[in-house]
Amino acid sequence: MRPENRKKQQTLARMNPNQSQLGEAVVEEFLQHQSQLLALLTPAKEADLNRKAIPVEFFRLLKLTIADALEFAIAHQERHLQQAARVRQQLRLELRA
Repeated sequence: MRPENRKKQQTLARMNPNQSQLGEAVVEEFLQHQSQLLALLTPAKEADLNRKAIPVEFFRLLKLTIADALEFAIAHQERHLQQAARVRQQLRLELRA
């Protein structure tokens, strides 16, 4: 999931937004998620980050530690930002052509 890993990652079909329109509401929701993630990081300083507490969405029997879940969420968001930057760059190139 790390952003520096350029290997294509397959997503679950039910979570795949491929061919969907990215509207203002989606961007607003993404920004809200960013705010929520930042708000979680402050109390995380005081938490036992090694406690297994977070069930994995696609395999409920597996639980991540709080640290692993936060690391996953941050890496996932970084990948989304990189994807958005690539789309933005592609659109700029298309507009110049």
